[in-house]
Amino acid sequence: MTRPLIQKGLTQAQHFFPPWLVLSLALATTIWVWQANVQQIRANARLHFEADIAAIEQTITDRFNIYENTLRGVLAFVLASREVERSEWQTYVETSAITSRHPGIQGIGYAVRVDGADLASHVRTVRQLENPTYDVYPSGDRAQYFPILFLEPGNARNQRALGFDMYSNPARRAAMERARDTGKASMSGVVTLVQETADDKQSGFLVYLPHYRSLASIATVADRRNSLAGFVYSPFRMGDLMQGIWGNNPPSLRFRVYDGDRVNEAHFMYDSHPSFPQTNKNSLSDTRTVERAGRLWTIQYQTTSQFRAENDLDDNALEVLVTGIVFSVLLFGITLSIANTRTRAV
Repeated sequence: MTRPLIQKGLTQAQHFFPPWLVLSLALATTIWVWQANVQQIRANARLHFEADIAAIEQTITDRFNIYENTLRGVLAFVLASREVERSEWQTYVETSAITSRHPGIQGIGYAVRVDGADLASHVRTVRQLENPTYDVYPSGDRAQYFPILFLEPGNARNQRALGFDMYSNPARRAAMERARDTGKASMSGVVTLVQETADDKQSGFLVYLPHYRSLASIATVADRRNSLAGFVYSPFRMGDLMQGIWGNNPPSLRFRVYDGDRVNEAHFMYDSHPSFPQTNKNSLSDTRTVERAGRLWTIQYQTTSQFRAENDLDDNALEVLVTGIVFSVLLFGITLSIANTRTRAV
């Protein structure tokens, strides 16, 4: 009697093995397809993420090229003039409509070189000819001064900057010396512009282009230092600059800009989406270092909820997973029903 019972048990086990095998294979296939879909979604999102980063950096680069060309146009005006007066500077900037055509520029200015021994006569001359209240600040004895002589448009913010010796500030001086020695446009590190007030305070920077007395004698660094007459320059406020580039339609990526070659909160400059959380389980992120006019910026990029929605990053292909599980269970039920029928027949 024992042997037939054993045979009967083996027969039933053999009949019920296929349904469980079908269920296991169906679930394994579902999980594999689901993971493949998730990976494909993230791969496509990564491609879009990289493309958006490239677009942001190219947009900023193109705008900086425009600003540099604008400064070169101003320098050409200075070189073509025997001696530029304040009224001529004002007329040139106004007729060129630089600040309106290229929003983001705080102004167009000129800083003149003044040797220490000539400071008193320089102040006296400017007061007599152009500005009775003009003075050079901060005070103190220095070998050289580079006070702001002209800065247009002549709004209240820019008027406060007239007479400021930019060479007295280390961040500005480093950029001025690099421009002087290379003959190229040079960007400063992050600074607080003297135009800033307590309202809407922003990080800023400046871009300098050297003006030499004689273009025929600037073959060497020593020649360029001796021939330096001053700087054509532009101050920038980071918030106004980015608003000028993108207006009210910022990119769908969040990017945070830091001055220097690494992320340093002490050198933070700008956040495109300050109200968004910095972390999300489905976010893509990257950090890039870019060079602008001899200065390094570190930019952190992160996807926003808008980007994740546009690229289905928050979806995770759950429809595929649920559909696969339901199909697996149905297939298991069908196979189990066939096995039961066969067992009863046997």
